[in-house]
Amino acid sequence: MIRQSIISYYIFGTQMRYLQDVRVGMRIKDEDYILDNINRFLNNLDSLGLVVTNRAAWKLSDFKNKLGEAENSEIDEQQAIELSKIMNDATYT
Repeated sequence: MIRQSIISYYIFGTQMRYLQDVRVGMRIKDEDYILDNINRFLNNLDSLGLVVTNRAAWKLSDFKNKLGEAENSEIDEQQAIELSKIMNDATYT
């Protein structure tokens, strides 16, 4: 972990919570929605020096790629469940 302002960790935690709480029908590809938050979350793993969580985030990276290729513009039930599980698993790191 790298020494950072507490606000950086607050923002990171907010991104994590948003991704844990994704619900059916939320927008996927628009600015400030699911894919945007996944990208920010993954970038913050590097910038905050969260090495262990970053290693454990491979499932999130794979999910991001699948979601980016999806044709639906809103997240469906199966995708929401999968994302929630991935993010819940990340809390153990």
